[in-house]
Amino acid sequence: MTGECRTGTKLLMIGAGAGVAPLVALLETEDYGPGDAMLIARESAAEDALRQQAIADLVSVRGLSYLPFVGPRSSGASSWIPATHEAWTGADLLRHLVPDPEDHDVFICGAEAWMKDLRRDLVHAGFPAHRIHSESFTI
Repeated sequence: MTGECRTGTKLLMIGAGAGVAPLVALLETEDYGPGDAMLIARESAAEDALRQQAIADLVSVRGLSYLPFVGPRSSGASSWIPATHEAWTGADLLRHLVPDPEDHDVFICGAEAWMKDLRRDLVHAGFPAHRIHSESFTI
């Protein structure tokens, strides 16, 4: 997963567990202005979060927006979101967080089933399918 495939001006990174690490590495090397990149990190527990110092540095130095989604998964159709947000549909939540999806390249990294739900919601939220880039892993 590299930034060579980018065609948009903004970045949305969404990772789960260990999938956050390659997204942070990409954020450390890609070109973007303050407020033009967002990282959503999905963790079951806050103490499991990876690369916290690197993320804090990207927030303070590069203007990264960081949203930690912590806790058990939603039992609804959008299992990539935490149970605390299950009143939302995944697509509605994404549109709320990112009102200009057509300007973004999206990089997602996590388990295959998790990314399947996320990819569906990204497309329904208006993110161009050709700008959704992914890397999966299995446990």
